Amino acid sequence: MTIPVEERFNRWQKHFFRPLEEGRPADWELIAQFGEEPPVECHSITGLISWLYGAVYSGDEREDTQFFFRYHIVKPLHQNCTMWGQRSQILYGPAVIHDNTVPPPWASEEEQEEWEEMEFSDEPPVEWNILTERTLIQSLLQNGALRLMERKDAYILRANADIRKRTCGDCRACRFLVEEQGRTICQAQRQWTGADAEYGQTCGDFSPNSNGSASDQYIRIDAEDVYLPPWTVQTYFGLGDESRKGSRLDASWITEMKEQLHNYEVYERDHGNE
Repeated sequence: MTIPVEERFNRWQKHFFRPLEEGRPADWELIAQFGEEPPVECHSITGLISWLYGAVYSGDEREDTQFFFRYHIVKPLHQNCTMWGQRSQILYGPAVIHDNTVPPPWASEEEQEEWEEMEFSDEPPVEWNILTERTLIQSLLQNGALRLMERKDAYILRANADIRKRTCGDCRACRFLVEEQGRTICQAQRQWTGADAEYGQTCGDFSPNSNGSASDQYIRIDAEDVYLPPWTVQTYFGLGDESRKGSRLDASWITEMKEQLHNYEVYERDHGNE
């Protein structure tokens, strides 16, 4: 028997985020508010993205799937900018996926004519970078769409010496490794794992153990506080490196994603009301 997607999401969401309740102090790692929605607390980046999108998100998804997750989070914000006459761009690293001053390839003739009549401000474009979860969060903070606080003892979004210098990033070094039903589980992603699993070295939710300095205090997170790993920063200097062929940093991959996006938007335009 197949469990409906909505029911599966409702079953799992309690592990990733929960609403703040009056009289119950927050104790999860992140507190977030998106637009005018009620604030929630989340354990991890995975939980935060799941809440923003409205479905369970996993860092183990294929990159093209992750691309569409992140794209759909910023798409309404990008469209709002168009309505307000504010220039806006959706970026994937340095590559422009959407520029709202240019009609998209899937626009009908009527829509293209309307586009030509639009007026936009002379202000620099608002940028929504969906290269990674961290660039997405940074963009949302930079553009005032998201407010975020992090527990003082949890270094999930912020960098510290432990993260930069760690030589052993296996799961036992992470705050999210917990015992459950006699086994070790990653509390951030709700996946069974082993204490010696090397996945911690590349996991986007990795947060070093507090080493006894636990704190229930929270600090505000601004865009500049979000740590971007060196490889993420390097991608802003351009695509097309021959060593990256077949990866998400290859220009041909970007072209493929644009084509998939084009096909999806055409389908939505033609069948969205069915």
